[in-house]
Amino acid sequence: MKTLSTIILVGAAFLFLNNGLFAKQFKESKSEKKSVKTNSSKSINAGCAPGATSTYLELNNVRALIHTGGDMWWDLQGIAKYEVPKNSGKTALFAGSLWIGGTDVNGQLKLAAMMFRDGIDYWPGPLIASGASQATVTPDICAAYDRHFVVSKAEVAQFRTWYNSTPAQQASNYPNYQIPNIISNWPAHGPAGGYDAYLAPFFDNNNDGLYNPDDGDYPYFDLDNTLPCGTSRENRVPHLYGDQSMWWVFNDAGNLHTETNGEAIGLEIRAQAFAYATNDELNDMTFYNYNLINRSTYTLNETYVGIWTDADLGYASDDYVGCDVSRGLGYIYNGKSIDGNGQPEAYGGPTPPPPALGIDFLEGPYQDNDGEDNLSSWDNNNIINCTDGYRVNRTTGEKVLIGPGNILNGNINGLNFGDSIADNERWGMRRFIYYNN
Repeated sequence: MKTLSTIILVGAAFLFLNNGLFAKQFKESKSEKKSVKTNSSKSINAGCAPGATSTYLELNNVRALIHTGGDMWWDLQGIAKYEVPKNSGKTALFAGSLWIGGTDVNGQLKLAAMMFRDGIDYWPGPLIASGASQATVTPDICAAYDRHFVVSKAEVAQFRTWYNSTPAQQASNYPNYQIPNIISNWPAHGPAGGYDAYLAPFFDNNNDGLYNPDDGDYPYFDLDNTLPCGTSRENRVPHLYGDQSMWWVFNDAGNLHTETNGEAIGLEIRAQAFAYATNDELNDMTFYNYNLINRSTYTLNETYVGIWTDADLGYASDDYVGCDVSRGLGYIYNGKSIDGNGQPEAYGGPTPPPPALGIDFLEGPYQDNDGEDNLSSWDNNNIINCTDGYRVNRTTGEKVLIGPGNILNGNINGLNFGDSIADNERWGMRRFIYYNN
């Protein structure tokens, strides 16, 4: 069941959107301190039941089981369910979850994390956004959102083409067309009672602020590739990714934290698991996007955000793990030329050799604002120089004296350094930790 090496990795592959949630890094650097709002030290107990819905993401060559309860990749009974190649019976991951923690103004630890469901720290549903009940949820809302909303880019594109056709074209080209249920019942708006009015991303065709497919509104895939590809917070528009996306929302305030015994943070997490169907390496990948929203009113300090991964690469007892700092990539590979001893989940070998698997933060949390466009430690030849010297901003040509300490600002595997835009820098992998059980 549990792997020889259980590892906390950042990022097959993760994108993070953050509303006020940032990761605290080295204490030595003032510029790296991060903060996040959090609720008080009082325990929250809304009485929500654990998430009970599990759905396979299986568009491409991967078949991955995702749960509404904050974890993924296993069947909750001890069997791995991240199968690649699909239908082979061979599995590369056992379990995974978000780990988030920090301290409030009183030094009280706030923590949300999951492993093997010895307890529960996450529950389905959004949190109330304002008012006296801010950062809370009720059991009926948890139950109502105990589901995944699965939609494909192709069915959304077909809906838009149908909608924009004339009645004659609709009758001729789409004689039996009916709007798919997932489009008709897309969770664009939050429930009544103080929850956010806007929940799952949607394209508002007539800009009236309301989701209505009869007006041409649809789950927001960027069908025309018009959204900026950059990662600055100014041009970030919430939308769906991939050729198929599974959207859901969960929180850490639906009940007592029985997995970690930590105090609740007050997080609402809007998640996507998505995939692309291609003829290249993307066909062997799955992706995960987390929009971390703090619904509480307090500040969380010394905050860490990570991805915990129990990565069993086929047979679990012959795996090694490592990290590539420059790529911000955690990886697992087989320690022998033959994986396992004929177990159904093992990859065998030596021809073809056992595979390796990487997990990456594609877009980490934003750094705190400092009013500057922080430079990169990469030189013009794409080489990192960790000794004292001058670096040239590739965009402006400005020379700046930097030294070994400069690499601590995340510019080796983060994003948006030296691009002439202040305060859009994002963390990459800052820590890679493993433990052997």
